[in-house]
Amino acid sequence: MGVRNQCRGFSAAVIAALLCAAAGAEEEVPADQARDWKASVALGFNLTSGNSETTLGNAAVTVERQTEPHLVRIAAEGAYGESEVESTAGETVDETTTQNAKLSANYKRSLNGVFVYADGTALHDDIADIDYRFTPGLGAGLFLVKTDAVKLSLEAGAGYLWEDVKDVEDGYATFRAAQRLDWQINETAKLWQAVEYLPRADDFKDYLLNAEIGVEAAMTTAVNLRIVIQDRYDNTPAAGKEENDIAVISGFSMSL
Repeated sequence: MGVRNQCRGFSAAVIAALLCAAAGAEEEVPADQARDWKASVALGFNLTSGNSETTLGNAAVTVERQTEPHLVRIAAEGAYGESEVESTAGETVDETTTQNAKLSANYKRSLNGVFVYADGTALHDDIADIDYRFTPGLGAGLFLVKTDAVKLSLEAGAGYLWEDVKDVEDGYATFRAAQRLDWQINETAKLWQAVEYLPRADDFKDYLLNAEIGVEAAMTTAVNLRIVIQDRYDNTPAAGKEENDIAVISGFSMSL
């Protein structure tokens, strides 16, 4: 119960900071920008048949609002896959090979060349035996480059990790260091890249490392081709599980 109470207290602080920031944003944003939200949906589906039968589907939704000096981004994504395998009894059965979901929210406020942020991520990964992993955090950062086409930023802060991995609950304070690049290559193509390092505050040998790189290019005025590579590294995974999880996700996206 102590771990839960600590995490709830920290989560409440993060939520309170987000609400206060949002309230401030409403005071400063003109009325004609109040609905200035951008949303996109990405879908992908892979199917193989013949010597092997596999299916894999994935989906992602991103909602973003940028009205200087405020930036709000909310994203949800998930994937599910199956593959035919031969059981010990010699029968062909379907085995779940991918089953995960992730929800994240981030708020940034610019302050004279730097910014402060509040964010939180919730993750479920059935194959990695992660029932849940929740990581709220607060911190600050700066833009090394900030133009209409390129934005390159660094972030540092502190947070809390609360998780249930293979029926073992744990919770501890973390530090956070992150880097993100957004590059609008031209009117029809963009690239993004991000790295996040989350060490345990009292033991830097226990850490998470998350990385992503993706590119989108227009196929039509409404539909984009999208390819994303994600790498999630946990140097203390559940017993019997690999430390590294890499996913290559391809599909289509469209703005709403």
